[in-house]
Formats: sequence, structure tokens, C-alpha cells
Amino acid sequence: MRLAAIGECMLEMRADASGNFRLAYGGDVFNTAVYARYLGVDVSFVSALGDDYYSDWLRERWQAHELDCSCLRVLPGATPALYIIRNDAAGERVFHYWRDASPFRRLLDDDAFRDTVQAFLATHDGVYLSGITLALLPEARRRWLLDVLSALRTRGLRVAFDSNYRPALWQNAEEARQWLDAGWAVADVALPSADDERLLHGEADVADRLRALGVAEVVLKNGAAGCAVNGARYAVPAPVQAVDATAAGDSFNAAYLASRWRDGTVPEAVAAAQRLAAVVVQHPGALVDRALVVP
Repeated sequence: MRLAAIGECMLEMRADASGNFRLAYGGDVFNTAVYARYLGVDVSFVSALGDDYYSDWLRERWQAHELDCSCLRVLPGATPALYIIRNDAAGERVFHYWRDASPFRRLLDDDAFRDTVQAFLATHDGVYLSGITLALLPEARRRWLLDVLSALRTRGLRVAFDSNYRPALWQNAEEARQWLDAGWAVADVALPSADDERLLHGEADVADRLRALGVAEVVLKNGAAGCAVNGARYAVPAPVQAVDATAAGDSFNAAYLASRWRDGTVPEAVAAAQRLAAVVVQHPGALVDRALVVP
């Protein structure tokens, strides 16, 4: 199984108990890519960076995770996007983003690099992307990417998509609904969250709606309430004391896809996904130590 993950990775600043900030990194698709690699999947990370110190710093860390970074666009003069995490008075995490000039927004601006990306994706068995991937790209580039994925699916490529709806990245909810539906329409596996679906569509039947768009396998994540696959519900086997929910869904997606795309059954994939997500939420930050991840 060779998986290409298309998305952004940002610098992360998080305050510790003494108020000092620690530098880290993360991003929704990137987190899933790392966890899939931890589980033995051959993963390529398709993204963009600048040519500054921190871009080099990020690339070194991506490669340390054993991600294939050979389809990386380097933009002279660009710097990575940044987010800061703080906790509010109630202890909830609050995110502040600086990503308007993110190099990823220009990933597909160059004709020659678009050809490179298309040829590169054709060498893979699967592609994973999210609504954040689409939201960060200009409209014409979103359309190009979805058209390429649709064409490659006719040759056997499998596509997995998570909406990861972030209202601040879209002009309005209607624009988000339009483009996320376009993402679902090229997906073999849909990995939405119940919270995102409620924000965008209310309490409609998610499985029926996405299957009407052509998705064969709809995996609806609902946190501690478990998940549902094509409407069949799976409870969380044993509650855990969550420390940080960052990357819970990203890690779930990685383990689910790693299992299913190795011919695991749906119950086996759900069990693997719930097991990994339970480990991740018991530790601070998006990425836990690799030794804690059991294939």
C-alpha cells in the first residue's frame, strides 16, 4: 500500500505550565500521514514549504518520521504557516492561526509542478486529503485537484476524504458545503465527524447523504459516543481519561485506513482506529511517541 497525503504542516507554539512556549509542528493531513507511517504504511507527503531556516527544520522532521518528501514544492522567500495554542479560563484549547501566506496555498500555482503532482499521484495506491486541503487552495486549483483524483480513480486509485470543516477558512457555509460535497464525490472512503456535519447540515442522515454522492464507505466519527460505518454503530470499548483531544480524529483516520486498505474488515478497522485514538488523547500534543503506537 502506497499512500499520498496532500496537505499543510504548520509550526506550532504551545505554552507549558510555566508559561514558556515550546516549538512543535502539526496539521490535520500531516498528523494522519505520520500515524499511518507509524503503522507501517508507505506514505508520501505532498506539500509546500519556503527556503528559510524553519522550512528546512520542518522538512528534517518530516523525513525523520520516514515520510517520502520527494513531491515537495519549495517556494523562495516563503515561510511556514504558524499556529499558537493557549488554554482559556475553562481550560479549553484555543487556536490562533497565521496562515494567509502559507506556502501550501501556492502548491499548484505552477503548471510544471501540477504535472509533477499528477504523475506522482498516479504511482500511488491511495490518496488522503481533507476539507482544509481544499480550503487553502484557490478555487481553480481545488477543481483541478478533484478532477485529477476523479480521473485517477478510474485507474484504481482509492481516495479517502475528511471534511475537517473550519469556518474561518471559507467565505461562508454555503461555499464550504459546495466544495466539501465535491470532495465527497471523488472519495471511496468518507471520514466526517458528527460535529462538522451538524454545523453544516443539521441532524440529517449522514450515511445516506454521502452515499447518494457516490461514497461507498462512510465512517462517521462521534468522539466518546463511538462511530458509525454506513449507519452501523460501534461503541467505544472502554472510556479513557482524555488529556488532549488534538489529532484524535487524525489518528483514527490513519489506523482505519491502514487496516481497511490492507483488507481488514470494518470491525477490525474500527477497533484499530479506536485503540490508536485512545492512546493519542491520553497524551498532550498531536503526535505521540512512536513506541506507544501498536500496529
